[in-house]
Parts: sequence; C-alpha cells; structure tokens
Amino acid sequence: MPSRRLLSAALSAAAVVSLAACKAGDTSASAPVAPASSAPAPSAPASSAPASSASDDPADGPSIDPEPTFDCSTPDLPAGQQVVQITAAPSGATLQAKQAVFGCDPNGGGYAGTGAAKQYAVADGASAELSTGSTEHRTVPLAELYRHIGDCLGGNPVHPPYFCTGEIYKLSLDASGRVTGISQVWHP
Repeated sequence: MPSRRLLSAALSAAAVVSLAACKAGDTSASAPVAPASSAPAPSAPASSAPASSASDDPADGPSIDPEPTFDCSTPDLPAGQQVVQITAAPSGATLQAKQAVFGCDPNGGGYAGTGAAKQYAVADGASAELSTGSTEHRTVPLAELYRHIGDCLGGNPVHPPYFCTGEIYKLSLDASGRVTGISQVWHP
C-alpha cells in the first residue's frame, strides 16, 4: 500500500509540473501550487544578479527587451564633410546628389536623401572609398567608385566584397565646395 501512495504522489507532482510548464507563457495565471510532500522544498541560491537579466552576447539569443539599447542621435560630422544620397550615375567631374538627413528607425537609424538634388564638382585627384562592411572601407580608383554607383543605381549586381547601401556617401569638401573625397556610408 505505501508504494501505491508514493507512486500516486509522484504522478500528481509530474502532472502539476507539466501543467505549469504549459502555462509558462500565460502571465495571467497564478503560480502553480506545489504538491504536499514530506521532504522540504529546495531553496534557490541567493544571487546578486536580477532574475530577468539577459546576456548581451547575440549567440545567447535575443535579449528580453526588444528595444534598441544604443543612442539614436545624429552623428557629428567634422567641418567640411556632409552626407548625401547620390541620385544619378556620376558623369565626368560632377555628382548629382540630395542632402541626406539622419533619422531613427528600428535598426538604430540611417540617412535618407531629402530635398532637390544639386550638382557637386569633383576635384582632380579626389579620393574614393567603398564599404566592405559596417566599419571597413577599401580605397578604390575614382572610376571604380563611379562604376559601382552606376551599377547600384541601375539595379545591376555588384561583386563582393562591395554592397549597394542606399547610395549614401560622405563627401569631403574643400573651401570652394569641390568634392575632395567620397566615402560610401554603410547602411544595410
């Protein structure tokens, strides 16, 4: 008879644990009732970390809070630099582009062209950089950068390690407003 009671108690405990596991996502349910037992319940070890803390390591899965944890503010640009959205394939020594403004989005923020496009004169010997990732750039000849912009605007494939990223570029300008450097801005 005693073994029957132990078996019955064990099955009841398993049923309560299963029921509690099924309702784990239901926040309106009250805490599961622990089965009566002659053994004392184990106590949880004391911890100084909050019970709901999540790891910052992306390999550990998504964090509990889906909101971005970084500051979404307009990046500061040094004097003589501006961000633009190129609107047409470069021709000769000119670029056609719209002034780009920074705005927050679910990915943290990015640039978008605004207003009417204007012409920018490109100085002889201007430097050119294409993005190869979120923080990496590769110096390329100006003709290669022009070809890349034309391919992206035309919907043509580009070859790795380069990407089309919304045609957003940072321009370095001299005192007369001529472009002395063009650097692709990464934004997936």
